[in-house]
Amino acid sequence: MIKAVTIVSVAYNSTYIIENLLLSIPKGTPIVVVDNGSNDVESLKEICSQYNALLIESRSNIGFGAACNLGAENASTEFLFFLNPDCVLQDDTIDELILSARRNPRSPALNPRIMLDDGQPSFNYKSALLPRSKWMKRGWPETDRKINILSGCSLFVRQADFKAIGGFDTNIFLYHEDDDISLRLNDRGPLIFSAKAAISHSVGSSSGRSENIVGFKAWHFGYSRIYAKNKHSMHFSIVSTFISAFCKALLPDIVLVKKTRKKRWSYLRGICSGILHILKNSTLKSFKRNLFLGIWNINRSSVHVFAPHGVLVKIPPYSDTSIRYSLTRQRPYEESEANLIEAYLQRDTNVIELGGCYGVISALIRNKIGPNAHHLIVEANPDLAAICSLNANCQLNSPNTDIVVAAVDYSGKQYVDFSTGTHPHGGHISLGATAQNVVRTQTVTLSKLAMKLPEGPFALICDIEGAEVQLFGKENLVLSKISLLILETHPNLYPEGLTTEHQMLKKIRAAGLQEIDRVSNVLCFKPKKGSRTLRPIAQVDCLTKEVTKEPFA
Repeated sequence: MIKAVTIVSVAYNSTYIIENLLLSIPKGTPIVVVDNGSNDVESLKEICSQYNALLIESRSNIGFGAACNLGAENASTEFLFFLNPDCVLQDDTIDELILSARRNPRSPALNPRIMLDDGQPSFNYKSALLPRSKWMKRGWPETDRKINILSGCSLFVRQADFKAIGGFDTNIFLYHEDDDISLRLNDRGPLIFSAKAAISHSVGSSSGRSENIVGFKAWHFGYSRIYAKNKHSMHFSIVSTFISAFCKALLPDIVLVKKTRKKRWSYLRGICSGILHILKNSTLKSFKRNLFLGIWNINRSSVHVFAPHGVLVKIPPYSDTSIRYSLTRQRPYEESEANLIEAYLQRDTNVIELGGCYGVISALIRNKIGPNAHHLIVEANPDLAAICSLNANCQLNSPNTDIVVAAVDYSGKQYVDFSTGTHPHGGHISLGATAQNVVRTQTVTLSKLAMKLPEGPFALICDIEGAEVQLFGKENLVLSKISLLILETHPNLYPEGLTTEHQMLKKIRAAGLQEIDRVSNVLCFKPKKGSRTLRPIAQVDCLTKEVTKEPFA
């Protein structure tokens, strides 16, 4: 079972301790070590070579979460096991974790029993990102059980779930990255404590304890705490965090111990930097919305569950404020698109949906087509794709839903830079180095997507922020397979505005589709009766060169 797991460890000047970890890993287990800009990389190379570990070198310290993501990119196993270099496994740790994962197939991630050097239990029973009502008892649970937060020093996670949520948040350089990923993984299923799997952990020994390192860690601890609390909409507790840190920084014991003074003042500076960053990137409108949401959420148990268009969806607190605010106020969400779907989409129709966003329209589509039809959803923003996967078929739990994290693109490139924009509906393929919030994503064409559906016609629901112009200029053959097209147009994003839209609609009509309805800028098309014969899917591969350029996974 060991080849079902890849060990990923991040090293930062850790050669004096990491060999104990590598020695404890069963032979044959794939190991990836990411060096985060250490001074002792040559020694680390020798150690990794001795234990057949793949070493990935980062020229600078890119942060713990980003380094973990880098290591995960080089793994192909079902499970990932993120381990600090100052951990040591017991003989059966990996086997026990796999068994626990098999017993809990809905669980995305697990923690083993973590033991400190002195034999005392180490267990994350609380978190700054959890309300006190969700804190657990100190010490290890006696049996396997559901827990509320995970320790990042030994995080065992299914690779599919890790990829679905976009991995660790790279905006968190150090600290609270495990709290953050725990909350996002918990949206996908219960987190599990595996009582029989055990490791030992020498806390704080993986990167040294010099005065400079203490100050460095304390600053990031403060900054990350503010960032994470703001991300998970804990706005009211930010003030209390600042007041607590300020009071501790003024306690008289800092006069006697220089390291204590360094730690507390660095922590306070990190908090102040985090608050200033939030204020710099906030507007009065976002402040008012967050204040409203904070007050509205008090004493509500299901504060992130909404029912737009009659379908239940979950919009987590780390989602865009404007979306949660709009749904909380019960304002229309993609109403034009939803009305046309309600009116024209038939049960048991296979669907390709381009632009899944948060999965609100995806949930409506699944509710309309039922559990047996295939629903293929494309979303280029990995953060949105993770939330979309929570909502796409949550009511019917159909196995026929597939979410593809990719950008619709006809440049011939396998990967492109995708700018996620400043709001959920503003994502687009990056056009230059000045683009903000850029992620690297694979590309896909409609032809490739159609090959993944059963033979026969399908409905196309398209809302891809201007990229539809290129699509309808390239996909004449696949258009002949469409039984229903619901298209949101974006004239303000087109090169020549309404002129470009007119040219695009002309191509759609030339492919044998006629407009049957229109609500605002959302149009609905169906094939003209007797104007064409639908091509079977198998012919698309023969007739479209783009399909055979590269395999699409």
